[in-house]
Amino acid sequence: ARWNASTCSRESATNATWMGPPCCRDCRLALAVSQLVRELSEPQPEAFRVVWAPPPSLARHVACTWAERASIAKTLLPDGAVELVWSGRGLFVRGADTRPHETHAYPRRTFVAVRFRPGAAADVLGLRGRELADARIGISLLWGCGEMERLESALAACSSPRAAADVLEDAVGARAQQPVDPAVVAVVAALRARREPVP
Repeated sequence: ARWNASTCSRESATNATWMGPPCCRDCRLALAVSQLVRELSEPQPEAFRVVWAPPPSLARHVACTWAERASIAKTLLPDGAVELVWSGRGLFVRGADTRPHETHAYPRRTFVAVRFRPGAAADVLGLRGRELADARIGISLLWGCGEMERLESALAACSSPRAAADVLEDAVGARAQQPVDPAVVAVVAALRARREPVP
């Protein structure tokens, strides 16, 4: 059936800019269509990727910090890395992947992440590599709901990817207490000396 404004109990629902909750199925459909049309008519933000070296105080634990906005979906290949990721909507940990993972494109979201050095994530996150393999874990499960809300509020208020990166680096720095296991450092150094790729 075609949508008829006379069947709607909220006169304002006929306005495409109305922001209140729709009162019926037809209103929900009409608002969803108007929002989709508006999104499709808006110019797409430019895709980009930028990588920053960690501050000296985090160099033992952090390999880099990065920000990215992707316009196309892609396959995330296994790289053995553990990352603390802000998706623009939530904060989570990406565990070390042992298999390819399909990712979606979110052209209006900027992802910002801290990438840990091999063996360094356990000290900060409190979980070992085996527990993180192929996992995506909300930060509330690791640091509690209160800390999740504090960090996500701070990240949502950031005016730039670099500002969000600073929030993530501060969170990691507050928890990076122990040096990386020397055995892990030695193994990584040996592999690099043999020119075998290490994330």
